[in-house]
Amino acid sequence: MKYYKLTEKDLEKCIDFAVRRYFAKKGNPNRTTGQARGLGAMINDWVGGKAIEIGVQRILEQFSDSKELELDFEVYNRIAQDPDIIKVAEKGATKVRDPNVYVEIKNYSENDRWLGLSMEQVNTIKRSKILNGDPEKAYIIYASLNDMAEDKEKRLDLLGAFLQVATKEDYAKLFEKFVKLGDIFVKVNYVLSLKDLEDHGTIFKRGEKVYETNIFKEVRKDVKNLEEIQIPNGIIPKLYYGGHPYPEKIGDIKVEGVIKMYKKQNKKKTTFFVKAETECIVENKVLGMYNLVKGKMYRFEFGPIGRNPDIFRDVIWISANKAKELFGGDLKLEEVVEKRLGEVAERI
Repeated sequence: MKYYKLTEKDLEKCIDFAVRRYFAKKGNPNRTTGQARGLGAMINDWVGGKAIEIGVQRILEQFSDSKELELDFEVYNRIAQDPDIIKVAEKGATKVRDPNVYVEIKNYSENDRWLGLSMEQVNTIKRSKILNGDPEKAYIIYASLNDMAEDKEKRLDLLGAFLQVATKEDYAKLFEKFVKLGDIFVKVNYVLSLKDLEDHGTIFKRGEKVYETNIFKEVRKDVKNLEEIQIPNGIIPKLYYGGHPYPEKIGDIKVEGVIKMYKKQNKKKTTFFVKAETECIVENKVLGMYNLVKGKMYRFEFGPIGRNPDIFRDVIWISANKAKELFGGDLKLEEVVEKRLGEVAERI
């Protein structure tokens, strides 16, 4: 029930929104370059996110036989400050009502390392009358676009999928290399409350770095010419990783078990490795927990990630790695997501 297959009607609604937004914004300037954006850029910017909102809406409705939810598809000349689900229609009621909880829907990629909001978004949500001071009445739902196409050479692109079914037969062949519409679905990956984020997240300031959280990558072959590094008191040493000083905000990376740590130096960079001498648990208050298998060697890839790792505004983030274990207990992550979705559908 955490999945929803997108339909032609869904995509038509999303593209209609992008077209209306294109004509509503004079010149459609790109916020980074200041240059005018064409219709294609507007579709690329908006269709995926709105399609994910529809998917989450339909998934939540699967958890309730008595509620229909309404999304916000209005085009504003300001930054929208309303929740993504703006109205609720209950079976037997004479009119729709406002939601009882605030739902923020976010696009999630499997490559995302962090979950969270800008501090500006947090403050906007807190000002909503829906919360009335209670951060447990706000939920952030992270969902992704996926496909079940058997042909792995086909590309997942919503506009390409829409044009397959919307164009005349003479032009349809132009788009046959895209995943077809019936194979595209929305999946919910995480559901956090604002209280979860505030209790377990970390505030990063503008100008600080985005850090890698998938820090242990298994090495499949022997590595030569290694220099051993001492590990005092079971804490990974705070060295320069990725060419940058160790961020004190991350805190200690603690090891339960026995590891050996090495570095390999060449002219351009230093690469670090960890070998698990026993079964190990590595834990950090910000990054989360990692299990290392006895006898295996790992490349230690802690440090800033991406070509431009600078954060451009104040944010509060929780690592996706930490979120996987934080709310699990005896349940698997998928079971936790199901439970949380049911909770949102009941409370909204």
